[in-house]
Amino acid sequence: MRAEKAAAMKILATLDRIVEMQRTIRHGPDPCVATGLVFLSYYYQELPESVARRLTELCPDALARIPDATSFQGTEKERQGVAASIASDAAFAQVIRAANIYRKKLGLGLLGADGRPEQTEGGSSSE
Repeated sequence: MRAEKAAAMKILATLDRIVEMQRTIRHGPDPCVATGLVFLSYYYQELPESVARRLTELCPDALARIPDATSFQGTEKERQGVAASIASDAAFAQVIRAANIYRKKLGLGLLGADGRPEQTEGGSSSE
């Protein structure tokens, strides 16, 4: 049981980081977008295959384009194109739903549609 909980916590931490990178990509200037893409790619690779394959909105083609788009030869237009796919409304919502599945399993507060913890009745999140 402890091993299952530890595995769920590791997956949740990774999903939470992906959500944070998507938020950065969605709302940051170009240097932040580039950094967010690089870290999102890293975190995605840290997910177990059983979780990663369910994140169908994170298009493998777009993920594969991240290294070129964020290289010195990459252009802002290329980065924005990859970012539009990786951090689209659908991709963002899907990763939030996945994170919330693990949050619920672990008894933690859920993320809202903005990727931030929802507020409880007392005015603070359960984290």
